[in-house]
Amino acid sequence: MIAEEKKIFLERVLELYKNSGKDVRLKRINECKSFGFLKDRLDGRVVSFENFSYPKKGVSDEEMILYFLLINSINHKFWEIKNGKIIRYENNGNVGAIAMGKGISQWILSEGSIEAFFKNKKRKSDLDNYLGEIPGAQMRLEIINEVILKGKEIQKIIIKKMKNGFGIKLAQDISEHLSLGYKDVFLKKAQLALFMMATHFKNEKSMHISECLTSFPDYQIPKVLEGLGFIEYSESLKKHINDGVLIEKNSKEEIGLRAASVLAIEEISKMTKVSSVEIDLVLWSMRTEIKANFHLSDTTCY
Repeated sequence: MIAEEKKIFLERVLELYKNSGKDVRLKRINECKSFGFLKDRLDGRVVSFENFSYPKKGVSDEEMILYFLLINSINHKFWEIKNGKIIRYENNGNVGAIAMGKGISQWILSEGSIEAFFKNKKRKSDLDNYLGEIPGAQMRLEIINEVILKGKEIQKIIIKKMKNGFGIKLAQDISEHLSLGYKDVFLKKAQLALFMMATHFKNEKSMHISECLTSFPDYQIPKVLEGLGFIEYSESLKKHINDGVLIEKNSKEEIGLRAASVLAIEEISKMTKVSSVEIDLVLWSMRTEIKANFHLSDTTCY
């Protein structure tokens, strides 16, 4: 059943790719010169979410579900343009998603527990105190408060359904219940939240989580795939990316970038027998090695 969910979802992604125009092209994986290099990296892979783990021990599974829903709800767009320059989000010596994750953990700890954090709506002054000058602060505050208001509803659904395993339908449930932070045709943040939960629980039903989900298409993954030669950009798209031109959310260009990334990783998965989720995480870990620009889209999806 869960495998069928993924199959249907990938058929939808393929349809999106075919309808996205010609700005992003999938290459034949076995013809890419970087395939052997990537395979070696996959063979030595270590999958870890240490930077997103809650620093307090003895926390219940129910609370950890809320924690992963919260932290992934605002796991997006860690850059902004100021005076024509792209500025990455930094806070307390950390950058991007890692800075956000550590800030959220400290915020929760200041209130005593995850359960206590979820008792009251948050104020902008609280967010500023723990997350610093994070881009889109007001929108993130609204997303956080949506998770506080509705998080326990989806928590109950996750607890009930995870007995049968984690899959695409459960990610869709998260996307529908927490739409401010999670609405996304590619279910990037919802799938990532489920993978973090399953990795944390390490029970029988979560052991095969990697086989039930797709990759998590953001702005770093297409950059790495293009840099390694697994996808190819049109000259106009490459110029837009290099010039820092904003690519409109849900435009054909943006859909093409994300759909091609998911499909390319699925093909690599078939050839290497490594799950698409693990491939995604290895590619993301290579983001600083690929000296290229990532595309800019003003979105809460990633």
